[in-house]
Amino acid sequence: MPRKRAAKAPSYRLHKSSGQAIATLVDAVTGQRKDHLLGKYDTPESRAKYHALIAHWEAAGRRLDTPREPQRSVGGVSVQAISDGYRAYIKPLVSASHFDNIDRTLKLLCTRYGSTSANQFGPRRLKEVRAAMIGQGWKRGSINAAIRQIVAAFRWATSEELVSAEVHASLAAIPNLKSGEAGVEDGGRVLPVAISRINAVRPHLPRQVVAMIDLQLLTGMRPGEVVTMRLRELERVGTVWVYRPATHKNAHRGIEREVLLGPRAISILSPYLKSLKLDGYLFDPRQATAEYRAEGATTRRRRGQAETPRATDRTIGDHYTAGTYRQAIQRACKQAGVPRWSPNQLRHNAATKLRREHGLEKAALLLGHSEATVTATHYAERDRGALEAIVAKIG
Repeated sequence: MPRKRAAKAPSYRLHKSSGQAIATLVDAVTGQRKDHLLGKYDTPESRAKYHALIAHWEAAGRRLDTPREPQRSVGGVSVQAISDGYRAYIKPLVSASHFDNIDRTLKLLCTRYGSTSANQFGPRRLKEVRAAMIGQGWKRGSINAAIRQIVAAFRWATSEELVSAEVHASLAAIPNLKSGEAGVEDGGRVLPVAISRINAVRPHLPRQVVAMIDLQLLTGMRPGEVVTMRLRELERVGTVWVYRPATHKNAHRGIEREVLLGPRAISILSPYLKSLKLDGYLFDPRQATAEYRAEGATTRRRRGQAETPRATDRTIGDHYTAGTYRQAIQRACKQAGVPRWSPNQLRHNAATKLRREHGLEKAALLLGHSEATVTATHYAERDRGALEAIVAKIG
């Protein structure tokens, strides 16, 4: 007798009347069906909800009437279920770029051990995941950070009583890779970008991206902070405004981030505040695209002429991401014929200037670092000119 095929997972599809994504789950025992709306169709958020929904449904034995917590089998919940649960937990607490790094790490983990029982995932298997990162050419700092992210996921699972405390303790005992260990390369230190290279790309960028560049140079904001600025996060009182991003790198640690905006920064922001809704993002790529098309339109369309077919199915979001911001700059670098640079470097530009003019402690506070040593070690390049002047005086 031929073996019965396993039922396929419910499809991700469009709910036409609402424009949302929808998936229909079926109870494996009763046959009961239940629709789940997942948010706007064909967005990363709705697809993430879909994958989390399917993972929970699978972990619950394809039943509909079970609690949200994944059902425990003899071997315990899977690594995939832990990863999906941790994604849902951590996403609202960190910046988009930080979440992307976590997501990339967990995808690699689940590619190799997604179906493995979390209680059976120990140091040896974690080291095998690390070996895969080495094989893909990851740098030492990125690997150590990724391993810490996996350990953090298991720490969360322990707090939810999904795995035993011994599993997390054993994973946390793995030491970081040391410089030169296992033939892993150290990542190159991020340096400030030359002002001449910044100025070279300005004519090739929309005004929204130029404004974000100038804000980073003035304030030292992270790319993920400047691209998600919203009106409701601005305290517009007095001559110095305060920007409190809802999500940022250290939000999950309970640390509040405040970015102080002086008169020059306020003048950069002001054109983007007019007629903006409270929840609106200041820098909207849809507006940038519309302005670009309006400037480039040299011929009129005939009445009734059909729209030109789109080359891709890419949709433009209501705000830039750290990735699209970086891509815009690097495309402009190519057009300007200058070496590529990234918006992360602009934070280093600001850090160097702040340290030179106001000292290490104040620079650390303005950059949002909990310790001045972070500023000194990773961001503020020493002012060689000042050091040379001192050496010249003392001979």
